[in-house]
Parts: sequence; C-alpha cells; structure tokens
Amino acid sequence: MKKLLQTWLVALMLSAGLVSRPAFSASEQRISLNDAVAMVQQRFNATAIKTETTHDGDRVVYRIRLVSADHSRVWTVMVDAQTGQVL
Repeated sequence: MKKLLQTWLVALMLSAGLVSRPAFSASEQRISLNDAVAMVQQRFNATAIKTETTHDGDRVVYRIRLVSADHSRVWTVMVDAQTGQVL
C-alpha cells in the first residue's frame, strides 16, 4: 500500500510539473527515481516535494527536495543513481 501511495505521489508530481522526467538512458541508472524517493523519505522521515535528474561530473544523480514531517525544515539531498548512495 505504501509503495502504491508513493508511486501515485510521484505520478501526481510529474503531472503537476514538480518532477522532471529522466533525460538519461536506463544504462546510466541502477535505481529508479521512485526507489530513490522512497529511500530518502524513509531514511529522513520526510516527504519529497520536488525532484530532478541531473549529472554531477560523470555520474547521474537525483536531487530530491524534502520537507520534514512537522513541516519545519526543507532541504535537498542528492542520490547517486548508480549506487543509491546519498551524497
């Protein structure tokens, strides 16, 4: 159920223009944007409000803007699309 809700949330964000679609080939990415969003939301107990797929040097990264559960803090994390590591 949680996975379905997260997928729905990302789909809603895509349709609203809050999320950019990946502009890179699947071979450059090992984890999906949806998986990266789910991972950081759980790790930081936060909700993703904006995402972007970009390059950092020679690697593809996901930039994910988060808001804390109590809405007191907004910050951005970067996730390596190959390894899933939070940078």
